[in-house]
Amino acid sequence: MGIYINPPEGTKEQWLNKHAKLVPQLGYMSPKNGLILLCWADNGPFSCLAVITSQQDYQRFSTKDDPRTRLWFVAEIEEVKKVSDYA
Repeated sequence: MGIYINPPEGTKEQWLNKHAKLVPQLGYMSPKNGLILLCWADNGPFSCLAVITSQQDYQRFSTKDDPRTRLWFVAEIEEVKKVSDYA
């Protein structure tokens, strides 16, 4: 199912504004230099914020058949750990 960010306080979008940087969709980026790739997706009535930990995760969120609006971000791994199950 994957790893998702669920801040205990505020929205995912508020968390992104504070802790992440918007980046272009250039392809999978393995966790490095203390940063990890995230994908925000608009599911209509709610959004999701996925932690992209593998090429498989990236492919799942970047398929051309998926009509959802998606935005890509990078964030510090230590901040992601605080609001997800990423270990």
